[in-house]
Amino acid sequence: MFSVIVACDSQFGIGNEKNEIPWKSKKDMKFFRDMTKDSVVIMGGNTFRSLKKPLKGRDMLIISHTLMEPKECTTNNIIKVFRDPMTCVRFCMKKYKNIKIFICGGKTIYDWFHANRLINCVYLTSVYGDFGCSVFYDYYKFKLDNDYKKELIIKYDAFNEEPRLEIYKYQFINKEELNMLDLMHDVINNGNKRMDRTSIGTLSLFGKQFRFDLTNNTFPLMTTRPVFLRGVFEELMLFIRGQTDTTILESKNINIWKGNTSREFLDKQGLHHLSIGDMGHSYGFSFRHFGANYINSQTDYKNKGYDQLKNVIDEIKNNPTGRRHIISLWEPNNLHKTPLPPCLFLYQFYIADDNLSCMMTQRSSDFGVAGGWNVATGALLTILIANICKLKPYELIWNIGDVHIYNNILSNTLEQLKRQPNIYPKLFINNKPIDIELFEFENLELINYKPLDKIDFVMNI
Repeated sequence: MFSVIVACDSQFGIGNEKNEIPWKSKKDMKFFRDMTKDSVVIMGGNTFRSLKKPLKGRDMLIISHTLMEPKECTTNNIIKVFRDPMTCVRFCMKKYKNIKIFICGGKTIYDWFHANRLINCVYLTSVYGDFGCSVFYDYYKFKLDNDYKKELIIKYDAFNEEPRLEIYKYQFINKEELNMLDLMHDVINNGNKRMDRTSIGTLSLFGKQFRFDLTNNTFPLMTTRPVFLRGVFEELMLFIRGQTDTTILESKNINIWKGNTSREFLDKQGLHHLSIGDMGHSYGFSFRHFGANYINSQTDYKNKGYDQLKNVIDEIKNNPTGRRHIISLWEPNNLHKTPLPPCLFLYQFYIADDNLSCMMTQRSSDFGVAGGWNVATGALLTILIANICKLKPYELIWNIGDVHIYNNILSNTLEQLKRQPNIYPKLFINNKPIDIELFEFENLELINYKPLDKIDFVMNI
């Protein structure tokens, strides 16, 4: 998790043309030493050159096109040079799991990490006075007051030659995930009490919408508890490949469909002819063979039915301004052929300026358990299609009909509501295949995902 640590004057200046800090403050230097002790510090080449000696007790990562890699410190801490910031970020993700990482300047490095939305926290020392700086920390450009919660943590009055200081902590506000938590709270406090097919009962509201920014590789993966990305990916690929055999998932230790395709559950729905693990006429079948006659998960349906996914991809490529880029999974005449009708049942895509957006519509959301999973599924589908069509992912819009929380998970949901979300991670697609069916989990690279501890939820069958 990346944090900025910066000191600036009243004009948000951080240095002069000589690459010097034009004020002296022992108190600020002590704060810097105490805050970054036993951590990792990232800085640019000029900032590193301005140091009289390496910082002890810290790994130092330098981003520079010209600086040669120095020898390691005598303290055995790493000093390593990277030619670009993203290579440095990838190194951090592999090497530092639970260690604080501070961005220490200069301006170009601050700008890059802010622009790429990797900063979860800012520690800003405000030095009172105008020191005639020529280099600035772009406070307004990065909208700290809008995107971060401000907290004064230390205040020092001027003393002798020491300037007056105020040290603030700015904590990133993940408004998109907070909106989801707000809806959980609303459902618990104002939801209608309803009995359901499970006989457990829910609190429920109707008709909600969320929007998620997908630009700049942002991936809206819930942070107030972990979301199993490999499970999200493999389930989505099962659908993309037109498969309906959930034992494929179980062979990969993904058991999310096991309850809904058990012998007991299938028989309860009158689907005695389907074998264990067969999800019937559902997601994958409607994606790739809409309108065909479903027999079972082992039947070869090649060239049968209408391939909605292929058609949408072709239309996005060849008719980007079209208004019919739709995948519908709702087939009322075939609902009796599946143990669980699709919850996410409609996807519509929109292209503008080489940006791809998706609006997905869901009839029913087990919001406390699966809300984060549903968002990740829609975002990932949009990202994969964008990559195949050589477009940039832009926005996911999520429409929900029945939003509910089951009575037996209320205490778990209340525990999640006590938590503050972190910044969303980044998702990169590497070694892109030419066909959407050929994506593998190894093509995905997730960066800067720092979810809070797991909460055990029950999926009601």
